[in-house]
Amino acid sequence: MIIGLSDNRVNEEKYRLYEEWLRADGAEVGIVRLTPGDGNSASIKRCDALVLTGGGDIDPRTYGGIGDHPTLYEISEERDRFETDLVIRSLDAGLPLLGICRGMQMVNVALGGTLITDLEEAGHPPHRTVNGVKCRHEVRLDAGSTLARLLGADRGWVTSSHHQAVDRLGAGLKAAAHSADGVVEALELPGPGGTVSAILVQWHPERMEAGPLSEGLRKVFFNSLTST
Repeated sequence: MIIGLSDNRVNEEKYRLYEEWLRADGAEVGIVRLTPGDGNSASIKRCDALVLTGGGDIDPRTYGGIGDHPTLYEISEERDRFETDLVIRSLDAGLPLLGICRGMQMVNVALGGTLITDLEEAGHPPHRTVNGVKCRHEVRLDAGSTLARLLGADRGWVTSSHHQAVDRLGAGLKAAAHSADGVVEALELPGPGGTVSAILVQWHPERMEAGPLSEGLRKVFFNSLTST
């Protein structure tokens, strides 16, 4: 199997964590690195699935927000355009899609949704590293969601690193998990026969120990490849 993996070539160490996570347990996975600098979004045609990774903020102007908000970082209009193209190409081709952190937000925006520009300004506790302390918190999977059924879990602890979050859902997307303070932690795009075309999570499974929301998530994603 060949997976397209998005990246912006800013942090090689973090990028390698995604590759290692996808290849854990000896999985025979070919990876095509998709980057705006290479302009190789057409390479998704060679892939069996797409994984959108984390990274800097999406430009709020993309979804009608304030473009000069002081909390924004690593804004890249080039990356936003590139990954929007990847989302459209993969969904049009019927490829399974996994979005992680920024990747979840990117799919939501590409499908017409919006984001909360800054969670703490909106009254939420931090969902990011503060003073060197990593953020770990519990998420609850929504009863009746396909993701909860496939993972065989109703809750779990996750590692988070974000200050933005989904606000209005994009077309066709359904919430699948929330944190205790009400932040949307997972989305799913329903597919045929009780499957999901896209699984989108706000947490970082590649930085977590094995469990339903890390190892289990990878297995569910791989299973979606064999069912298409």
